[in-house]
Amino acid sequence: PSHDKYRDRLGGFQNLNQIQEIPKLDTFIKIVAIKKLSPTPSIGVIRKISSQSTWKELYQHPYIGSKYAKIIFAYYQAHPKPTTEELLLIQGIPSLHLQRLWPYLSKNKED
Repeated sequence: PSHDKYRDRLGGFQNLNQIQEIPKLDTFIKIVAIKKLSPTPSIGVIRKISSQSTWKELYQHPYIGSKYAKIIFAYYQAHPKPTTEELLLIQGIPSLHLQRLWPYLSKNKED
């Protein structure tokens, strides 16, 4: 199903509300999917984006796309093992967008 494809592109659902983000999926189906998946062991299982991620992997992430993939890829090239504080300094990504992406970013001291 499309929610599986989206979950895989995302790297895992951090919370069930992310099902609402799935494009081209009927609202009724989203509600059924949330009920079907709750509770589920796949919530909270997150595939991390790291300095080993390729540009293509970054680009394919639903929260990143082409523009931010270039910025993040370049940042990881310059800072292969960033700390949490360093990740907060990524220029060119709005802070609200960075917060949304935060659970998927690998932090050197925490992962």
